[in-house]
Amino acid sequence: MKERPILMSAEMVRALLAGRKTQTRRLVKLMDTGRVKLPGSHRNWHLEDPNVVKACPYGLPGDRLWVRETYYQVGHWEPVPGIKTKTGKQKWKFVPDRPAIRFDQPPEYRKGRHHKDPQTVAWHKRLARFMPRKASRLTLEIKTLRVERLQDISEADAKAEGIQCPGCQSGEHIACTDLVKAYRKLWESLNGTDSWKANPWVWVIEFQLLNKESKKSGKNSSVPAFLIKHSC
Repeated sequence: MKERPILMSAEMVRALLAGRKTQTRRLVKLMDTGRVKLPGSHRNWHLEDPNVVKACPYGLPGDRLWVRETYYQVGHWEPVPGIKTKTGKQKWKFVPDRPAIRFDQPPEYRKGRHHKDPQTVAWHKRLARFMPRKASRLTLEIKTLRVERLQDISEADAKAEGIQCPGCQSGEHIACTDLVKAYRKLWESLNGTDSWKANPWVWVIEFQLLNKESKKSGKNSSVPAFLIKHSC
């Protein structure tokens, strides 16, 4: 079993916490030959090959993904001695002053380095890509994996992606419809206006959310939504 990080938007994290999200779709990176290469290896497969799932950079069934999400932490900024950016400016780094983090927005916080006052200790909003493993609160176990075209997503799959229809959100007892259209809107908001029209190949990762006990023991137990805290 291997563990790898995976980025999740705030909206999708909320769906995870609510127990609605059990799937995620990620772009397949193709070689110029149209084949899929196994990261760190010379091996590659055609998309039609049933073994192509071995090239998935997110892992295989049984592997785990720890979620990187936006978080808040108290800290300050310091210049990195002798290091410049690509544009020749001074390189800075964020330095945490407290180990604790929170996921709900503090009353006051900074979105990034304050140019006139970088070294004052304050709450800072930290992008998901900066989250260290120890700060992650959500771990997913991959159950199934497949490759398909983006537009092949079904209404049931869109629902498993965490998409809700207006009727579900209002509490009305009506059939879920137009979930694919809602997913398309979400996909385009994350990947660009023409990203849906391009109909790319995607990894379809079905997973189960694990709790802290199962992460330590290796047991495959899912987490009831009401047991998961929304903030530290």
